[in-house]
Amino acid sequence: MPPALLQNSDTQLLRERAETILWIKTQMAHYRLHLADLQNAGCFFLKERPLSMPQPVRFASGMPMATRGTATVIYRTGYSEL
Repeated sequence: MPPALLQNSDTQLLRERAETILWIKTQMAHYRLHLADLQNAGCFFLKERPLSMPQPVRFASGMPMATRGTATVIYRTGYSEL
């Protein structure tokens, strides 16, 4: 097969996702399980949201640093590394 046909397209990924969801729902119906049953059994772990926003990155000197991609900008000094 040509390599282009072996790559997953967005359509293929969506189709596989839909098939997986259908399989899971079919298994749940077969075993008469509900989402609450799976949650109570500990199948899903919800990540807790952080209580506050992450603090800005600072250098050892205490100066704030802003990053965009690979560019680093240090405020108040005019120094920039691109």
